[in-house]
Amino acid sequence: MDVENGGEIVNVQVVPNPGYSQPRGGAGVTAAQFVIDQGADVVISTSLAPTPLEFSRPPA
Repeated sequence: MDVENGGEIVNVQVVPNPGYSQPRGGAGVTAAQFVIDQGADVVISTSLAPTPLEFSRPPA
């Protein structure tokens, strides 16, 4: 999503989750890596599992 200075939303991108059909345990990591590879600054989600959440934190 791109937002202009006035707060108007000017672009929204919705993409399929590449980890959706993967077996339990790897889907979240695949999705997290996909988001990183896309260069996203923000993720809007109803929930995040602990392992993919670690991908969003900067290294210590």
